[in-house]
Amino acid sequence: MVVCDTGRLYVVDVESGSIVHSSRPADVLKGGVRYSPDGTLIAVGVISKETGNHLLIFKADSVVQKYQLEVQGAVEDVAFSPGGKYLVSTSNDGYIYIWDVERGELVRSYSYADPFGGLFGQRSVAISPDSTYIASVLAYYQVGLWNAHWTTSTGVAELPSPLQAPAITADAAGHTLQLHFTLATPAVVTVEIVDIQGRVSLVQNNTYNAGVQEQTIAMPALARGAYYCRFQTGDHTFVRPFII
Repeated sequence: MVVCDTGRLYVVDVESGSIVHSSRPADVLKGGVRYSPDGTLIAVGVISKETGNHLLIFKADSVVQKYQLEVQGAVEDVAFSPGGKYLVSTSNDGYIYIWDVERGELVRSYSYADPFGGLFGQRSVAISPDSTYIASVLAYYQVGLWNAHWTTSTGVAELPSPLQAPAITADAAGHTLQLHFTLATPAVVTVEIVDIQGRVSLVQNNTYNAGVQEQTIAMPALARGAYYCRFQTGDHTFVRPFII
């Protein structure tokens, strides 16, 4: 069993309750503690006033540090992929980070925009048993679901989104919304209108031809406040905030 206390990581024998190993001191250990599937590694997030925020990976048999991975925000949670090849970490800077465990290198990151143009802080994280999806709990009562791409973008042909330049405008009373976007190819586009508390006011799925698209949506019951419009086609999602 692994526990954190007073800035130190302890490996405890469950049967005897004795401390088997302990790590060097750190300012604050937080952000979830996880064993790798094979039990050889331990991952934990660290907040340090002197050295900044980072993610530590220890060898489980000795609690000797293997990697120190630098991150921007405070690590909230960590999870190993089922095969143990990758480590996923969430952060209050709004990003999910995917790390190659063997090389100690960042593979890619995901983020999700909030209604005010910033980023939703990412909280806990989990990976599906078949390694297909990553689920994260976001601020503002949201759950994010991501397609898990376990490869770097280097040497990989990234498919561009057919949806381009999405935008939304609302009249002063908020009774009419005007959607604008461009499609490079015909595609099914899902549009959602969601308020700041995550309550969905509208969901529509339509197939559009290629070219510039404009659509007027009547929303007579929409109250004054902050909202965001989520455009999605395939694996590509765009979020645009608006205020009534």
